Amino acid sequence: MAQQDPPTKLTSPLLPGCEAWITVDEKPLSVYSAGFKGNKSFGYVEAVEGARFEVKYRDGRVVHPSEDFCVKAFLDGRPVRGKVFYNTDPLFTSAPDSDERLAVYSSARVTYTSERPFFFSKLAQTDDDELSCKDEKVVKHIGTIQLRYVRVKNVRNSEGKSKKEYSDIVLHERTKKAKLSHQTSLGPVQTHAATGALTYTSIDSADNPCCTFEFRYRSRALLELEGHAPALPAPAVAPNVLAAQNPPPSAPKPLATPKKAEKEKKRPLEITIDSDDEEDGMTELERLRARVAELEAERERVKVEPGVKVKEEKESSLKKVKTEKGALSGGDSSSTGDGKKLEMVELD
Repeated sequence: MAQQDPPTKLTSPLLPGCEAWITVDEKPLSVYSAGFKGNKSFGYVEAVEGARFEVKYRDGRVVHPSEDFCVKAFLDGRPVRGKVFYNTDPLFTSAPDSDERLAVYSSARVTYTSERPFFFSKLAQTDDDELSCKDEKVVKHIGTIQLRYVRVKNVRNSEGKSKKEYSDIVLHERTKKAKLSHQTSLGPVQTHAATGALTYTSIDSADNPCCTFEFRYRSRALLELEGHAPALPAPAVAPNVLAAQNPPPSAPKPLATPKKAEKEKKRPLEITIDSDDEEDGMTELERLRARVAELEAERERVKVEPGVKVKEEKESSLKKVKTEKGALSGGDSSSTGDGKKLEMVELD
């Protein structure tokens, strides 16, 4: 049976018809080991360093809720954005796929005209007590992206224009987070058109919401190591790459036949000798002996091919040569017509 693709959204029995998911480059991330406990729906997603992401929530209920509510986004335990829904909002009578039902969280608001986008980044650590994060909520929830559903009342426009600062999260090395390799971060400030803000009175505490959708992000290696995600198949190798990595064996050299080896062994060698002494002071006989010694050494280096047997001669076929200045003996010789004599010597 073919393995089914993992889901991409979290749902909750506390909010039938509602769902949440995370996208990177407009593609929803797969959710592994999804579960539900208490008031929390949770699942594991893959974090890729440097990837910009968005968190999305869709309310598909067809019955109006009894109270207004706010869905707030938290990154590593820090609130970064919220969306208020009125219980009288016409969205509850709109089409299920209507954009009115969708809330997108892609950046943290800094001011009414600026924001910082969401990113995955490498886990930052330090051994400096002054630089490390001391917010217990952040340390406790790092490695998570949450949407918290809280009921609210007395919703009204906000008159304040305060600026929200977000410092970079740096954990102390003493904080044991062996299962983490990434964290969330905020990109550079970007400007946008001015938007209004709302304020309200909370019925539910943000620390104890009606419902929470929690995405626990990990590197792909950790997801596989912890058994949440299956191992990815090895990438296919192109045929030309395989051919380059595994070249065909070279053809073996043909073995010499015994007859050919015997012929090679018995071939005559020609030695040309001057009839007169040279300036080096060597006689013709000394030069001949030196040449024969070189040929003997060369013949010792020649090896017969494996598997070929050559009949061994008991007697050396190297004929001894005795000569005097201007004459050769111990073998047939002939004159070359230029004062040199041609000596034929056979070697076994």
